[in-house]
Amino acid sequence: MAGYALALDRRYREDGKVRTDFIFCVTFGKNAEFVEKYLNKSLTIAMSGRIQTGNYTN
Repeated sequence: MAGYALALDRRYREDGKVRTDFIFCVTFGKNAEFVEKYLNKSLTIAMSGRIQTGNYTN
């Protein structure tokens, strides 16, 4: 298992300011091994898949 965060600039800008979203990702198996071996900070990557979000209330 490998966990990492992606920083994404939004395609549009509000009030002329750049907005950044942070997407926290988790991957498993061979994909996790690849992430650990080849990804590093400030590397530009392309991703495909689905975004799954959830909320937790205690």
